[in-house]
Amino acid sequence: MSLARKSRQQGLSFRNQGEWLQIQRNTFTNWVNENLRTRGIVIDDVRTDLSDGVTLVALVEALIKEKVPGAVPRPSNQYQKLQNITVALDALSKDGVKLVNIDSSDIVAAELKLVLALVWALVHRYQVGGMALTQHKAWLLAWLHAVIPDCSVTNFTTDWNDGIALQLENCQSAMKLARQNFNIPLVLRPENLASADLDELSAITYLSYFTRVGGPGYDATLQRVAPRTLPVVVGNFTVSVVVVVVIVVVVDRLYVQSPPCNSRDLGLYPLVMTLKTKCYYFYNLKS
Repeated sequence: MSLARKSRQQGLSFRNQGEWLQIQRNTFTNWVNENLRTRGIVIDDVRTDLSDGVTLVALVEALIKEKVPGAVPRPSNQYQKLQNITVALDALSKDGVKLVNIDSSDIVAAELKLVLALVWALVHRYQVGGMALTQHKAWLLAWLHAVIPDCSVTNFTTDWNDGIALQLENCQSAMKLARQNFNIPLVLRPENLASADLDELSAITYLSYFTRVGGPGYDATLQRVAPRTLPVVVGNFTVSVVVVVVIVVVVDRLYVQSPPCNSRDLGLYPLVMTLKTKCYYFYNLKS
């Protein structure tokens, strides 16, 4: 391994290699397969199966919903593989994906940690929505506090494998129900969710299916907020001046002027207050 590549790896915020790495590898492989479903492509290992650039180009096209020009469908040498990965990374950069310390040679060489860093960048942009990780974690935790207030979830690692949120024997049935009722894909294995080696990014990747646009948590919150904004019609939580004003008004009327008086409102309270905080952050509104 070159010194430059080793330096790039050391610059990434990963923990020591161990079981967490295999969990993340499995989770990100499943996530890639989920996004390649419409293309009829299935990979076995995210580390090696992106190395010729063909599958990576297909994944990028599925995510950005555009054709990536300049790709070689059947690369026969190292140069063509590098070309495929380069045009894929260029397309991602143009679409707002932040790629730090990752270049084409890393993917061709199947450098595991750098491949995982690339896939996380895709998860962050196209599933988390590009929100800063600390903000997204706060958003997820607020939603978890609203839907399971008795569990006191404070993180995305230990609280999921010490019995606070889910016990091992309940993981399979809970995740199966989420799949059947809410179409939440099993990108994270139940045994990994209950594992002491669960890594934060794998947990966030799975849980973000609940709160992303169109997810059950997102839709449920929208349904609870929308009737209180009339006559203004709110169809989504996209950050805009109208939505900011509406959310602030709802919070002030519902939770400041009239404190929550039932369990359903109490459960929604922390999530809506988080929305208010986010709105003030983006627009520098004075609360």
